[in-house]
Amino acid sequence: KVLTLKGRNKATWIKRDFYDVDSIIGRRNNSAVDKESGIYYAGIWQELALKESTKAEAWVRSLFNGYQQ
Repeated sequence: KVLTLKGRNKATWIKRDFYDVDSIIGRRNNSAVDKESGIYYAGIWQELALKESTKAEAWVRSLFNGYQQ
């Protein structure tokens, strides 16, 4: 629920720049129908790794502090 774009399947995530195509380690394409608001990577999500960023770190910390969408 934290990641999934409202009204889309579980594999389409809310677009956030810190896990966009340029912010992951590896080569993936965003295959979302609406690329402006969602991110969909084909394949196994567990294989993705984020590049270090303060935005990603702040977001993860917010999850543990009661993140609300």
